[in-house]
Amino acid sequence: AARALQLDFVPLTHERYELVMTQAAFESDLLQPLLGLLQDETFRTAVAALPGYDVTEMGQTRRINP
Repeated sequence: AARALQLDFVPLTHERYELVMTQAAFESDLLQPLLGLLQDETFRTAVAALPGYDVTEMGQTRRINP
């Protein structure tokens, strides 16, 4: 809506989002399409083209031991 009215967007803060799941969910065949999409270069390029999005860490995985 703001773009249609030629209004600028001024970010007030930076937020980082994490997708957290169990190891079993991570290994699930049902989740593999989503994880693949997050690592897909074409998708990352499309998201990076949107104003305000940083895809530097998108698709990266790390294990957190409980």
